[in-house]
Amino acid sequence: MKRVSAALVLAVVANTALADTSPIVRLDNPAAVAVALRQEGFRSQLTKDDRNRPVIETGIGGIYFSVKFYGCSDGRDCFGLLLSAWFDVENGVALDVLNRWNSDAYIGRAYSNAQCDPVIDHYIFLDRKREVSHFIEEIEFWGEALADFRDTVFEADETPNRVATCGGNDVL
Repeated sequence: MKRVSAALVLAVVANTALADTSPIVRLDNPAAVAVALRQEGFRSQLTKDDRNRPVIETGIGGIYFSVKFYGCSDGRDCFGLLLSAWFDVENGVALDVLNRWNSDAYIGRAYSNAQCDPVIDHYIFLDRKREVSHFIEEIEFWGEALADFRDTVFEADETPNRVATCGGNDVL
């Protein structure tokens, strides 16, 4: 009787342990990341940039962003990825808005591109394998940062702070 009980307990523990595990996504494999995003309800399209590096086009909370892969060998075995979003702001964005964001935020660094539009990105060093749930959680934190950044930029666009120069033009 004790042997049956011990075997039953072992089976229950083994099943519980299996139920608590999350699938692993190979973050160093762009195609696997695109599939994992789709399985979690995100739109994701795997493309390549002008340097032939893998890029996933996706979005969260109505905000488009890209996932760019770095250090890849033949489109695989990548060592990092960069989440990146940009916003088209009619008059550009003042540098003090970006500086304030950078001094307060812990997810996402902000800067302006050649058109003086605000850009935010976040680099993730890849540890090769990560549970899908942890990766999606990181994407959700990124989504919160994107929404906060968008609100900060467009609030600043409505109430200019000071003049800054971008490409020789004054930007409020």
